[in-house]
Order: sequence, then structure tokens, then C-alpha cells
Amino acid sequence: MQSSKGTIMVVDDSLTMRHAIRNALEPHGYTVVEAENGVDGLLRTLSYEKPDLITLDIEMPEMDGISMCRNIRKISQLDELPIIFLTSMADQKKLLKVFQAGATDYLIKPFLKEELLARLRVHLEKSRLIRKLRSTVEQLNAAERVRAEKDRLQGVVEMAGAVCHELNQPIQSVSGYAELMMMKADDSNPLTGYAQKIATQVDRMGKITGKLMNVTTYRTKQHDPNTRIIDIDEATGNVL
Repeated sequence: MQSSKGTIMVVDDSLTMRHAIRNALEPHGYTVVEAENGVDGLLRTLSYEKPDLITLDIEMPEMDGISMCRNIRKISQLDELPIIFLTSMADQKKLLKVFQAGATDYLIKPFLKEELLARLRVHLEKSRLIRKLRSTVEQLNAAERVRAEKDRLQGVVEMAGAVCHELNQPIQSVSGYAELMMMKADDSNPLTGYAQKIATQVDRMGKITGKLMNVTTYRTKQHDPNTRIIDIDEATGNVL
């Protein structure tokens, strides 16, 4: 079970070293899980045992520490997972490969327990701050997408109102011509029926444009996963 200070994964082929690190960390509130090589450590990192920080040896059987670190950094969700190498190697070229693989820090064995604890605190706090910053950025981006969607829909409503205003005059003209046709033709003339149908449809168009022009706010309803439509009846408070 993860403690309030976090879970540390100790990856080392030396049982003695793993137990030494466990004994140094657990009294200070850390939960420690162990892995004896890079393959075991990588599998545990990707499982439910996902740690908050990894301490990693370089030379190990099956998969060395540098290869394990490189594989972890290929996973975007783990790009900020702190990885501290604990190694007896002081070769600068080898240590350079450690950082090229994506290491956060390193300590040369033997090291003081206090130094290890200090490094853990610094890197865990930095990791928590990065996660918090990312979460804040994601929330701000989500809020911006909502605002942009509202602005876009408001623009659609305003455009619809302007179009309806321009349509009013031709609609009234068509309605007037339909009335004239019905007045001039007698009931036996087939044009009378056509004129009545035209008048009916024009009246329907006039009601729709009237609704749109009365829109002062908009509401939306889900249409499909990628599209949202304006519900005219809801927006105007009327039902056909």
C-alpha cells in the first residue's frame, strides 16, 4: 500500500543493497518495492505497482539499468518519473550514457543515507509540482475549448438572425404574390391549389425565421460525437 510520502522502487541485482535501501527509507515513511533486474523492474513499473520514484543500478542481468531507463522514457505517461541511478561506477563516459538514457540524477556508491533521502525529497517534490502544473494546464485548455465552442455557437445564432432579417422581405413578397394568385384565379383553376400550397409553406417559413429572430440565448443538444446543433424551439421557448 502506498504511503503518504510515496512508493520507491529499488531495482538492483544485489539483495543486500535492496535491503539496505529499504531499511534506510521505510523508517522515513516511504513504501519500498523491489526488483532484481531491469526486466522485472520494467514490468512492475508498468503494472499496478507504478512507483513515484525509481532507484536503479547500472549493471544487472537480463536488462541493465540504462536499457530499463530508456524503455521507461519511451512511455509518455512516465516521462517525468524520477529515476536515480545508484552505481559504484565513476566513469564519466558511463555516467553520460545514464543521462542520455533519461536519468534524473545519480549517486556514487557508497553514499550517505542522508544524501539519498535529500535527493528523494527534492525529486519527488519536483515531480508532484510538474503533475500539478500539467493538470492545471489541462483544465485551462478544457475551459478554453468550452469558451471557444460557446463563441462559435453564439456566432451561428447571430448569423442566423441576420440571414432571417434579410429573408423577411422576399418571404413577404412571395406571400403577397400567392395571395394575388388566389384572388385572380377561381376555384376551378389548378393554380389556386398551387397558390394555397405556396402560401402555406411561406407561412411556415415565416414562423421559423420569426423564431430565430427572437433568439436571445442559445441552448444546444447532442447531435453526434463530433457535431452540436441549435435547438430552435428550446432557444425560443416555443414548441411547434
